[in-house]
Amino acid sequence: MTAAYSDNSAAQNAGGKKTADIVAKCARIICKMNPEKTTFTIAEHGCATGANSLAQVQAFVNISTPRDNNDDTKNLTCSTEISSWKGKNSNLYLLNDNAIEGIAPSHQCRYFGKAVHEDKQKTQYENEFYEKVKSIHTNGCDDYALGHLTEFMIEFVGLRRVRLPHSFCNKSRPVVGELLVLRNLSHGYQNFRMVDLKIGYKTAQRGWRGKSASRAFSQSVTDLKSNSSLEGFRLEAFIGRSRSLVSVDKLMEPGADSVKSIGPYHLVYRRARARHEVRKKNQNLVLNGRNMSGKEIFLHYTALSDRGGSINTHLSSIECAEIIHHETTSRIWSLLQICQRIKTPQKWVGTSLGLGFDAGLNPERTAAGKDELRRSVFVKLFDWERAELTFAVDFSRMTKRERLSRIRAWDAYKRSLKSLYVQSVEAYRCQFGNDNGWGKFYIRVFHYDHKSKDQFIGEASIPMRNTEGTRICRLVDAKGHVIGETSYRLVYHVLPGGSRLEGSWHLNLGEASLMKGRARNLYCVIAAVTRNGDLAHQLVSQVKKSTSKPTWNETFHIPVALSTRFVDEATPRLDLLQREENGLVDEYKSSFVRGLGMGHIFYVCNFLFRNDFPAVRK
Repeated sequence: MTAAYSDNSAAQNAGGKKTADIVAKCARIICKMNPEKTTFTIAEHGCATGANSLAQVQAFVNISTPRDNNDDTKNLTCSTEISSWKGKNSNLYLLNDNAIEGIAPSHQCRYFGKAVHEDKQKTQYENEFYEKVKSIHTNGCDDYALGHLTEFMIEFVGLRRVRLPHSFCNKSRPVVGELLVLRNLSHGYQNFRMVDLKIGYKTAQRGWRGKSASRAFSQSVTDLKSNSSLEGFRLEAFIGRSRSLVSVDKLMEPGADSVKSIGPYHLVYRRARARHEVRKKNQNLVLNGRNMSGKEIFLHYTALSDRGGSINTHLSSIECAEIIHHETTSRIWSLLQICQRIKTPQKWVGTSLGLGFDAGLNPERTAAGKDELRRSVFVKLFDWERAELTFAVDFSRMTKRERLSRIRAWDAYKRSLKSLYVQSVEAYRCQFGNDNGWGKFYIRVFHYDHKSKDQFIGEASIPMRNTEGTRICRLVDAKGHVIGETSYRLVYHVLPGGSRLEGSWHLNLGEASLMKGRARNLYCVIAAVTRNGDLAHQLVSQVKKSTSKPTWNETFHIPVALSTRFVDEATPRLDLLQREENGLVDEYKSSFVRGLGMGHIFYVCNFLFRNDFPAVRK
């Protein structure tokens, strides 16, 4: 058999055209493995035994694929398809390393792959980036900080050819596809939670890494309308959402009639996939439409449900939230320090930062239990499709314009990380930085509207003290009129010794009723304020759909800190970052306080049509 094997060969008469095509493919694979040879014999594998030899020839094709015996990914098969974190294309596949095809839970799959055929150019750029990262591990790097930065990146396996089940490819039989394989972050997690943050005040640049002008303009509009232009990052996706966000998603759930159980399988699959895409668009609308700030993101990120077990033997949910928030903030600071020490400016446009942990852990009240919870926390950089890893040698060969572009992009990227760290510390200080006790709390009821701003219904102000049994409080509107009432119960719990918190207030909301008005999508915000009014901590309930008498039945935990040591440690860092920011003219943050007028119009036009990052001037 030669590489020029064609349909006119003798084997076609024996095995048919289908067999000839597979044998020709086999020849091409073997020629890549052994370029010095031109002729091969595979008669022992059954290529000339008649029409029944197709399975044997296919087996020969499978065993002829280049494999690395020392690589644990040699038997990767596609187990199930998951939706992309970016919300547009479903081109991510969970991969199983035990060569067993079938549906497997995400936490049991060690790897995931990105389909190369979806966008070969973007995958090529990302593959080049990861290959440079692998070269740092192999050959080292002159930039010491750049080598340490690889610890904050997802482990890269390489490009692999994987058998994809026909049910996920809309094909009549399984096909072999090329995937860019990465380590699955959710592997081994019981309840995986991760927030995907898009880093940068401006996350697109036309002409950079194949970005078209129209898509760059559309992305600039998204940056302008979202939190990216305000704080330098925005929430792109949320995996393992809190209960309050899940209740919002249910309001926009597509109808059950979009999928029917009749007709051919591929039609049912396509309808199910279309329904899944509608749900994803709705979820992204909720995330981007509400334009969450950094504090709101961390509020939902650390919102945990009550754990089982005794409080004397296991950590409570509020203690777990404090440890997770503390560890996440510490790792963001470590990442920021490494980026500040990198000597060569980088240009990472549209990259993402993943913050996550295992929300299903129920750690014991021991040092080992706390360490296990901290080890589940991760801070990982990914999405390198529009990024370039630049070494000192490459930077020295660039033109002056190319150097200036990378210097500006790198300064803007570091400022975004600084803003993220500041927001994380501020969110931690508001929730876990009060050691003087809380003075009072407010129960504020709102009507949720995904198309416009949420409407305020009424509120109640209640002093922070223990209640004996359930009490009733009145809700008053903005004009001071009584519009309804709600029941609540407030109890203070002291935590056992060795805890990082002194205790926590347990606020249980019961039923509420409004005197007038139509049925609405109601939710409430719990705002706790300190005695001197310097701190305020907010909690959000679930949304109750189309009702005027919602039944909350939710318990909120308002912690009281044992000390403010971590906040005191972070204060000098915040002062240092603030002094650094005072020496810069930030063209993106100051415009929104100017109000409407020519200055605002000039800013919007400059943001949308400018094709470079803001200059840093002192």
